[in-house]
Amino acid sequence: MLNIYKASAGSGKTHTLTADYIKLTKKNDFYFSKILAVTFTNKAAEEMKERIIEQLAKSKDDNDKKSLTKILHNYGYFNISTIDSFVQKIIKSFSFELKIPTSYNLELDLDFVTQSLVEKLIEDAQDDKNLQEWMAVMAFHNISSLKKWDFRRDLIDFTSNIYKENFNNILVNIQSEDLHENLLKLADKCQEEIKTYVNYVHREIRKGIKIIKNNTNLLQIGGYFNSVITFFKNNLTPYPSLDINTHIRYFIEKKHESKLDKYGDYLQQIGELIGIINNLQEYKSKNESNYYSSKNIINNLYNFNLILKVYDLLKDYRTDNNLLLISDLTVFLKNLLGDTRNNAPFLYEKLEQGFIIL
Repeated sequence: MLNIYKASAGSGKTHTLTADYIKLTKKNDFYFSKILAVTFTNKAAEEMKERIIEQLAKSKDDNDKKSLTKILHNYGYFNISTIDSFVQKIIKSFSFELKIPTSYNLELDLDFVTQSLVEKLIEDAQDDKNLQEWMAVMAFHNISSLKKWDFRRDLIDFTSNIYKENFNNILVNIQSEDLHENLLKLADKCQEEIKTYVNYVHREIRKGIKIIKNNTNLLQIGGYFNSVITFFKNNLTPYPSLDINTHIRYFIEKKHESKLDKYGDYLQQIGELIGIINNLQEYKSKNESNYYSSKNIINNLYNFNLILKVYDLLKDYRTDNNLLLISDLTVFLKNLLGDTRNNAPFLYEKLEQGFIIL
């Protein structure tokens, strides 16, 4: 039978669970050792233990007094703990199967581990030309993107993915001796795609800027035409967007021709500028998919190659410090149980206690 209690904070859930626990202990004096109670926090586990002992101590029932005596004399079998503590107990029971030392230290602070690994990576780069190359390219990319050249913070944020199960599954499928070389080729291809796109855009933008500089009276038109001038100024950047607003569309649709008294002397130049904008919009529609895909790949490729190096460092970090990470526990447990529940009896048998109530 499965009982589910739904209640808000402070409504008496712990009181109800304590009563249920004490009720189960009445089956026999040592039945408490067969009960497993799991909480989310150490505080909750301690609170529940205190409540149970307090209630048993207050009780005048002889069975409760016997249960209290057994619990106090066999406190190690008083199984109320956090989920992490229980999983640790399972992992230690299977240390031989998992090929890990029984005396491992559990590291809870993954941020500290990440920081240590990134610092080690930067230190190793002094003697690793491949690492130097990737770090230099990544720093240059940050500068080109008008970001700080120091990519350390970005790398730390991105590296936190190595603790996720999905990321580990990906690494298993892509690891190869040629991976570094293939990533370099992909980076070169993406850079060339971006360069071709940007060079064409800049060439057209400079044509427009030249027209404006050679006809300074265009600057006096004002109004919506200011947006046209701004378009050319704003797109002479490392990563031009070529976005157009409603004011620019006003001129593209040639509504200005109805106001010849205002624009008559500049219709040829305006027409040339509109022609350039139209050409750029057509070019963008045909090529922006490859351009933005290349940008997105480049934005993450440098990080990804470096994160592979960090992932390798993590293996040595675990061994050198005799560590298991908190993120390792659920992965180990999943591997022990497999994809089905068929291995669950084996897990229970390996534990020193056979839990009846879970």
